[in-house]
This record gives sequence, C-alpha cells and structure tokens, in this order.
Amino acid sequence: MFGPETGPNTELLNEYWNILNYKQGKDIAYLIGRLVFDKVKYQDKWIKTLKNTKIPFCYICGPIDPNSGIHMAERFKKEYPFASVYFLSSKIGHWPQVETPKEVISALMLFHKEINIRNKLREK
Repeated sequence: MFGPETGPNTELLNEYWNILNYKQGKDIAYLIGRLVFDKVKYQDKWIKTLKNTKIPFCYICGPIDPNSGIHMAERFKKEYPFASVYFLSSKIGHWPQVETPKEVISALMLFHKEINIRNKLREK
C-alpha cells in the first residue's frame, strides 16, 4: 500500500499496531472491509450526489496506489470533469498523507487557490 521508497519506519508501524489494538479494535477491523460492499450498493447514489453538489472537491492521487491510483484518477476525471486532479510523485501509494505530507499540503493549497479564484470570478 505504501510506495517502494516511502514505507513507514518501525516506530510508526508500532504506533499503527497500538491503534489497531486499542479497545480490541483488531476484533472489529473486518467491518472496514464492508466498505467494498457499501461502495457497490451505493455507488450510483454517491456519484450522482457528487455531480450535483455545490461544494468544491478534488482528487489527490498517489499514482501507484493499487486501490485508487491512476486508474481511479482517470475515472474520477471522467465522472467529474469540473473537478481538479492532483498527481503526487510517481512512487507514492495509498497513504500519501504519511508518505509525502508536504506534497499533499501543496496540492491542497493549490486547490484552495483555485477555489478562491473561482469565487472571485463569480463575484464579478
């Protein structure tokens, strides 16, 4: 899930393990996997809702993420051509906020800048 050069160190892995085990969290972790089934069940509703929202949104992509990498960014752009897509460095995976937090913040700041520009254009 992490990029080949951006995996967590032992200290962070231990912290993740502690979080997972907090209050027997490991015993209910399988519930997170249910999201896959919810996605299938509610996908059309979620897509329609995002197409109709007035709230700006974007997609920040870790390109080699096996779940939501380039292939999902392409689908996102097809579904929401009005929304921005920001690609991070080529070796970033599923956890960009951990792998390259500065890049994520930079992409988010660009998105905020875009929103401000759009809002100023609407005011005119």
